Amino acid sequence: MNDHGTMTITGCTISDNNAGLGGGGGGVLNENGTMTITRCTISNNSVSGWLLSSEGGGILNESGGSLIVTNSTISGNTCSAVYFDPFPATALGGGVYNSGSMTITNCTISGNSAVGITSLDTGEGGGISNGGNLQITSSTIAHNSARVETVHSAVGFMGLGLREQTAVS
Repeated sequence: MNDHGTMTITGCTISDNNAGLGGGGGGVLNENGTMTITRCTISNNSVSGWLLSSEGGGILNESGGSLIVTNSTISGNTCSAVYFDPFPATALGGGVYNSGSMTITNCTISGNSAVGITSLDTGEGGGISNGGNLQITSSTIAHNSARVETVHSAVGFMGLGLREQTAVS
């Protein structure tokens, strides 16, 4: 979805998609639109990046986007990144990357991964990486992984479940 549109997705399965190299939002991309997702499964989607970053293996809600996800499962999605000499790359949000406005209610976010491929790369927010406004209510965020191949990869440092840059309420 793009360019200030409005979309409602109900009772769907969005799975086995790939946003390709340098893309974002392996399953769902909301770019400056208003989107509602209800009773859906978003699973086994992927995005791979080189040259700086990749974002949102399952969902990418970009700055300017407004997204509400309710009674849904986001699982098994992957966001990976590999450096392009001389720039290290960052994989942000295996399940979800949010830089807009997002509300998650009664959802399960599990089994997602954010992976930095080489020793120069990072994976941040296996379940969710947030750089916007995010509200999470009555949801489970579990069994996600963020893998960093560097010395800085202490288990909680990069956020196995949630990587947060701004307020979460």
